[in-house]
Amino acid sequence: MSALVTAFLIVGASSQAQPATPSTAPAAPATAAAPEKKICRREQEIGSIMPKRTCRTQAEWDAIDRATEADTDTQLRDYRSRHSY
Repeated sequence: MSALVTAFLIVGASSQAQPATPSTAPAAPATAAAPEKKICRREQEIGSIMPKRTCRTQAEWDAIDRATEADTDTQLRDYRSRHSY
């Protein structure tokens, strides 16, 4: 038991003991952009009864929504041009 406690103390002391040297790396900019928050949606896949959870940033969802809307508009325009009276 005491060997286990000693091992933990040694590992803890060695992980906390770091040499005090001045940092030569440039400081991070104060206005660094935080990573965007992920937004998750449940999507129903064709042929499956189990919804799939997909997580993306708001910018990615906006791009997907724009592409989907453009594709829908193209398909409707094509349908109407072939089925006009």
